[in-house]
Amino acid sequence: MDVAEREQMLKDFADGAIGFATLGGLSDGDLFAIGRVGAAAMQAGRFEQAIRVFVALSTLDPRQPKHAFHLALAQQGQGDLDGAAHTVRQQLRQAQHDGRDDDITARLYLLLAELLGGSDQAGALDALNAAVALKSPEAQKVVTAAVGVAASDVATQARLAESN
Repeated sequence: MDVAEREQMLKDFADGAIGFATLGGLSDGDLFAIGRVGAAAMQAGRFEQAIRVFVALSTLDPRQPKHAFHLALAQQGQGDLDGAAHTVRQQLRQAQHDGRDDDITARLYLLLAELLGGSDQAGALDALNAAVALKSPEAQKVVTAAVGVAASDVATQARLAESN
């Protein structure tokens, strides 16, 4: 890499266009492998380890919203609902800034609604409305699937209540 390319990379880093991962020469495959370690830790109930992995990934590659999504899930698994909601809100602010309208943005809004449901019903409703307002086919597919699952859960609960 010549001096001009190095200077451009450092400028891009300073502008937030690239993260530490690119600056450090990590490939997408490297980041994916690190993410798999975090996912395995989360599945095994080792939420503290998963949180460390996803904090590192969020630092290395801050423009990738999936890292924040998984970090919030690990925080939720550890019982840190406020921390999870904070993580999601930060990522949603970035999504709004970037004009992102995709499946992960929809998942973030739905997760925020779930996290707020017990303590801030107005906030949860705002998050659901924001998810529904997304226009991309990917986002709509996620929202439609979530609504279908919720409707099925309500119907099952109603049947159980009738049988008792």
